[in-house]
Amino acid sequence: MNTYNNPIIFADYSDPDIVRIEGEGYYLTASSFNYTPGLPILYSRDLVHWELTGYAVKELGREYDMPRHSEGIWAPSIRYYDDMFYIYYGMPDDGLYVVRGRFDDGKAESQDGYIYNHGIDLKAKGSKRIIWDKPVCVLKGKGLIDPCPYRDDDGRMYLIHAYAKSRIGFKSILGMIELDSEGLKPVSEDRFIFNGGITDGSMRENETIRYKGMAAETPDELTAPAVTIEGPKVYKRDGRYYILAPAGGVREGWQLALRADNIAGPYECKIVMHKGSSPVNGPHQGGLTEGTCGREYFVHFQDLGAYGRVCHMQPVSWKDGWPVIGEDIEGTGCGEPARSGEICDTENDTGVIYETRDDLQWLGNYSTEYFEVLDKAGNVLSKDIADVLKGRSIYMGNKGAAGLKLQALNSQGMLPVIWKASNVLTRKLDRRKLSAMLSMDIRHMQTGDRAGIVFMGGEYCFVECERISDGRWDVYYGISREDNGSKSEIRRKLCEAGNGTDRPDRFVIKACCNDTDGDTGLYVNVSRCHPVATFSYSISGMDEAEFKHIEESFAPSDHTWVGARLGVYTISKLSRGGYIVIDDYSWA
Repeated sequence: MNTYNNPIIFADYSDPDIVRIEGEGYYLTASSFNYTPGLPILYSRDLVHWELTGYAVKELGREYDMPRHSEGIWAPSIRYYDDMFYIYYGMPDDGLYVVRGRFDDGKAESQDGYIYNHGIDLKAKGSKRIIWDKPVCVLKGKGLIDPCPYRDDDGRMYLIHAYAKSRIGFKSILGMIELDSEGLKPVSEDRFIFNGGITDGSMRENETIRYKGMAAETPDELTAPAVTIEGPKVYKRDGRYYILAPAGGVREGWQLALRADNIAGPYECKIVMHKGSSPVNGPHQGGLTEGTCGREYFVHFQDLGAYGRVCHMQPVSWKDGWPVIGEDIEGTGCGEPARSGEICDTENDTGVIYETRDDLQWLGNYSTEYFEVLDKAGNVLSKDIADVLKGRSIYMGNKGAAGLKLQALNSQGMLPVIWKASNVLTRKLDRRKLSAMLSMDIRHMQTGDRAGIVFMGGEYCFVECERISDGRWDVYYGISREDNGSKSEIRRKLCEAGNGTDRPDRFVIKACCNDTDGDTGLYVNVSRCHPVATFSYSISGMDEAEFKHIEESFAPSDHTWVGARLGVYTISKLSRGGYIVIDDYSWA
């Protein structure tokens, strides 16, 4: 046996679910909300070393062309039936969806031509290319979220899901529909199978309670261990049906197990993991899987504020017919998160080794208008999004590429703000001490175009240059502010560049983001996560002496369900302006 350390992925992979395919390895997906492409696909051979290999969904639909922050794709479940991947997910304003995929045999083609695999050598990593079909809406309706399929021994297929109070007016309830044999259409009405709000006032943590029927009055939610139950994952063991589901809220909640002799219930309920004495706040919502040596593991998230929801992995044991997730320190059958664990699959001891070098996503709906990959002569090499999503490699000579061209656009029909621009290319924070540099060729910007970098979150800050006239650029530092339920931006001019004949050709920005106490450890409580960003810039070149430090600092923040991100953008006062070319980039 070897050891691993938590978290196994220090990056914002919210609501993870996992499936093991015998002889192939492990596949993990997660919520992607308003970012595209959506539904990331991570691959591992050992449950510890993870690599992003692609995405299952290219775009969200034209109604998402302007970013709808924290909406979009919520809490997916991934399964593999009869040589086919099934990923079910909710879009809280639209309904429940499924996207299906197959391993590429060299002959198949995607229904709408999208395959994302980032140019990495999948064969060398033990993975295969997956071709994804177009998503299908299984059940329309607001407030339907967090679906999980289960195909029973008799071949019948079910979909168990939760409800979003913000859309439908109630929560703490799980529902179920039966699906057709293909898993694409309901063949029954939606029905309630569990109400997590029922309480008789006597329930305590770790007690097993059987719920019988639905409550007729509003429960006292503070004494209900299954309040805000959501994110169900369905399994079967020894003839019993089990639903693993989080409750109690995102940041400080806990993990439940439900069990029943019939998939429709009635279900018993037990808390099987909570924070306990660990620093891991809200350890819940994830997927159960089995290691190659027969041990079971549970992969779940922890909300770390601006860093998003990072992934941990806990050992799973069984006691009296209930799963025990994590370390059962008190002997009650309720575990708490472990800092490290044993695993038979990995070949060597490890800390966190996942990095988000490939994980670039647009702030809103994807469009081929946003970008082109250029060669050194300025010719277009590619308009394939997979080439953009290779991260740093495209800027460092991959396939002869000289840079990434980003088009200045404005689809807002008004003076543009970054908050409403979909063509912001973002990257997740994957460490607590970050240093990034971005160099852009600005010669092709038109008057009124803006280009820069942004720390995007619930509030955001940015450093940018704006072309003011034919020979002049101004540099600004700016922040967002709330403005009657929307966002506006406040800018402070830092300098002017260019005098008509001496025109700048390059704008370089450096961004650093460190925690205020200097701590870089990853196994922490959210209360210790206080990142602060600082910037410097040059509009003269790369010479270190030319960089000017910006006095202001900024504390990146999460936005509802999504961690902060660093992004690059160019927007215009026109519907279509000029463009920039990113020709150098670093992240450390």
